[in-house]
Amino acid sequence: MDKAKAWAPLCTDYGSYDPLQSGSIDGTDTLPHDHAIVRATTARYKPNQQVKGDPERTVFVARLSDTTREETVKEVFSKYGKIESCRLVRDIVTGRPKGYAFVEFRHLEDAETAYHVRV
Repeated sequence: MDKAKAWAPLCTDYGSYDPLQSGSIDGTDTLPHDHAIVRATTARYKPNQQVKGDPERTVFVARLSDTTREETVKEVFSKYGKIESCRLVRDIVTGRPKGYAFVEFRHLEDAETAYHVRV
């Protein structure tokens, strides 16, 4: 099967996904038509230097209510071990919680225990 026939605008079992062609009308574009694709392919990741902690001991918590407070997250996860830090991520403009947090445990085993719990 040639590439033109295999191409699909969505990633499927029968096709291949090419971000350059995904916005193309007929799937034949070879040059980026969107500046976001150019930025994404040439960007260099710069980690936030203000965020400290050990990623091995950190648990990502998602799907939090927008009324969830940092104290509540600490309270829920403290039953799995000592918490080194807890960061409820907030919108930089509004200051409202974005619905996810990072909980860093003092010990790796505690983070692994908390990770495997389904709440």
